[in-house]
Amino acid sequence: MGSNGRVNVVYVDLAETNGKGSSANLNLRVIRNERYGVLCTMNSKLAGSFDSFKEHYNVPPLPDTELVCYVCRETGSGGCFTLEKKKKVGVEVVEIVKATHAFVFDDEFVFDVKIKIRDIGDRLIVEVEGPMKLTMDYTKQMISKIRGKMENEMEVNSIFLFRNTIPRSLHNNGDNGHYDDSD
Repeated sequence: MGSNGRVNVVYVDLAETNGKGSSANLNLRVIRNERYGVLCTMNSKLAGSFDSFKEHYNVPPLPDTELVCYVCRETGSGGCFTLEKKKKVGVEVVEIVKATHAFVFDDEFVFDVKIKIRDIGDRLIVEVEGPMKLTMDYTKQMISKIRGKMENEMEVNSIFLFRNTIPRSLHNNGDNGHYDDSD
């Protein structure tokens, strides 16, 4: 808590162990800052038979998105953590952080918890939904949708940039494969 009962710092710690010395720990820290809005850091520490992968997308105008998935090789349990940071329009200040954690507990079902943290000027507002029981297929579809949206936006921008880098003199003028070099 900050001064006068205001929330200025939020900690989210998630941990999973398999009972055989393996563990996965994910930590999210969100801090309200006068100059930069919402500051955010996410750390993960794995031990034993847990493996993970992380993807980070920074594709304006979409929110900055991080995706961390982990799995235990011994038990097959694991989870997926997504973090979205939405910036104010026209400014590099983060105003909303959304975090979702899906706990995989068998081949068919997942428990899903959502956290939304908003900066409203003088404090952070924290909203928590869940846990909700979801199917594994639905969870995979949602993760695929996030990744697809980011990859698609990157591809569209790459093609646009490539087209704009072709010199005008190389544009075919329709004269039997000869190129216009009058530029």
